[in-house]
Amino acid sequence: MAGEGFLQEPMGELLKETIIIEKNLTFEEASRCLNTLGKDESGMRYAYLMITATDRKLTNISTILNFKHVLFVDVSGNFLNLESLQVLVDMPYMILLKAERNRVESAALLVMPFLQVLCLNKNQILETCDINQPMLEYLELN
Repeated sequence: MAGEGFLQEPMGELLKETIIIEKNLTFEEASRCLNTLGKDESGMRYAYLMITATDRKLTNISTILNFKHVLFVDVSGNFLNLESLQVLVDMPYMILLKAERNRVESAALLVMPFLQVLCLNKNQILETCDINQPMLEYLELN
């Protein structure tokens, strides 16, 4: 859970400070976040193709790796940073990553071979160099 504290500035104004407490996405919670049933990459079996784990104050999403058929990941509204997102590099078929309203400071994710859509709106991104996604067609950094 994240709490809020306050810092007093020399001028007497109050600044809101967010205290971040580590929170892992559990397997059970991730299972409840699965949606969009469709055919997997082989075209022979059905699997859940999307996981939507939004607004959960998460700092660790590595359990998503247990769902290798997921193509679309939405982890918006959490406390994730670039390091937290790097675990998704091991998702073999991921096409879309939506990680808006997090604490991502750079879009320099390691190469994800099939990533076509990357949405990182409302993060703390200061630089856009080193974006190297070979299939990327759509990038949002508002």
